Amino acid sequence: MFVDERKRPTETPLESQRPRKVQKTDNRMEEALSEIAGVVKRLVNKKENKNCKLIESAIDALQAIPDIDDELMLDACDLLEDEKKAKTFLALDIALRRKWLLRKLRQ
Repeated sequence: MFVDERKRPTETPLESQRPRKVQKTDNRMEEALSEIAGVVKRLVNKKENKNCKLIESAIDALQAIPDIDDELMLDACDLLEDEKKAKTFLALDIALRRKWLLRKLRQ
């Protein structure tokens, strides 16, 4: 008996059998997804920067309140971590800010 020394043709991976058009589409899809990820990252960074500025403004406004003690300052910082409350605080007239803080902290 003779052994057939001819090799079986090796199977090519499915990816190499795909038409070039599909490969180009895949590359475009990857590029699009990468671009979308970049846009999302920039939006998140922009929001974080906006929140940092809001917090800085709120703390500056807190420190501008005359005769504010350390305990009230720290409690107010905790309260103003809430973005909506921080915006409300900053929108108030300077004369009302202390009263608003005390009312919110009593609740």
